[in-house]
Amino acid sequence: MINSLKSNVIFQGSLFKLFVSAIVLFFLGDVVRKISLYFEWEFIRYSTLSKVIVLCIFLVFFIFNFKIYLKDKNAVKVLKWIFILIITFIIGQVCLNDTIQQPLNLFLNIEYLTKYLYFPIIILLFSSLKYNIDYLKKIIFIFEIVFLINAISILIGFCFDVSVLQTYGIERVGYMGIFSRSGQTSFYFIMFILFYYSLIINGKTKINIIKFIFFVTVSTLIGTKRIYLFLILLSFHYFFFQQGYRKWNTYKILVLTSLIGFYFKKKLIEIFNEFFYVFQKIYYENGFFSSLTSFRNELFFNIINEFIISSWSFVNFIFGGPSFQNYIFITGMDFFDLYLFFGMIGLIVYYKLYKALIDFKIQGTFFYFFFFVLVIISFFSSAFIYDPYVNLLFFILIGYYSNQSYKFVV
Repeated sequence: MINSLKSNVIFQGSLFKLFVSAIVLFFLGDVVRKISLYFEWEFIRYSTLSKVIVLCIFLVFFIFNFKIYLKDKNAVKVLKWIFILIITFIIGQVCLNDTIQQPLNLFLNIEYLTKYLYFPIIILLFSSLKYNIDYLKKIIFIFEIVFLINAISILIGFCFDVSVLQTYGIERVGYMGIFSRSGQTSFYFIMFILFYYSLIINGKTKINIIKFIFFVTVSTLIGTKRIYLFLILLSFHYFFFQQGYRKWNTYKILVLTSLIGFYFKKKLIEIFNEFFYVFQKIYYENGFFSSLTSFRNELFFNIINEFIISSWSFVNFIFGGPSFQNYIFITGMDFFDLYLFFGMIGLIVYYKLYKALIDFKIQGTFFYFFFFVLVIISFFSSAFIYDPYVNLLFFILIGYYSNQSYKFVV
């Protein structure tokens, strides 16, 4: 039945417009949030507001096209998984011990529930769109424009030391630009750099090499460990799997990157010195794993001792039972937080969602490295699983790689 959705030209056009609208609204939410921070407005949660508006638009679109989706077996399956996640969340809340105030805790965690539901909702609404390569390319182009604007804003923040564009404020040096979260910014850079990298290794135009060098250079200004870990993994893949050390272009890129780095050497040295100072300080005081995860490992054990032991029943290990409001009991590591929120049921459902979206039968393709990098980094950080903006880009790139899989041979 999904073939009928793919062949419905009007419906495909509506999906395309809906997807683009979501990108634009998310971006506007981030822009207005930065403006509100700069002028110190009383209300600043415009990024969250944009996500609520987009979710409402998605639900209205689904209701108006309910009969169309009901005829698609895959859509019905995803809809069932969404209901399972909602029911799992409610059961987990009900089964928490009396130490947690209810129904207050349930209501305070609905924001995170909607974040986790964004990914399956995107799959539910747009699954047929991922087969339309023309629309996919247009959407990627729109993402590129948004991404370029944010990269330029990072450079502006870097060159003129604009505080509202910083990643960490005064605590550490780094710039995330217009985007509202460092995790969102990092995963955007990771996915787009991998996208340009895939085009380069498959011989696609010199302009992609320029884009690749530019965005790799700008990514070092963000100041997050996600980016530096990613660049290490990327370098390893290029030199050992792509035999980059044998290619003349490798040395051209190194020379060009070095020239750019030399031009901004003073500021770059400041960023790296501060980053490695913080890393080294945590390493000597708390150990390597704490420095790697920015104390997330300690948060994990604190949650076990202070929350799970005192507030969870046996049922919660199956259905989860979060208390994420104000980041009280949240580790900041995607897969651990997913388990805390939905328990084993959530892990199983999300596995099925990824399996429904991704054709894991495609062998020897670039996608495996792409997915491996995202999983490894999200294991030690957050934003990949429950950030709606990241979900949108991930979905589109999966669709693109699926359509181009025969070309992306590693």
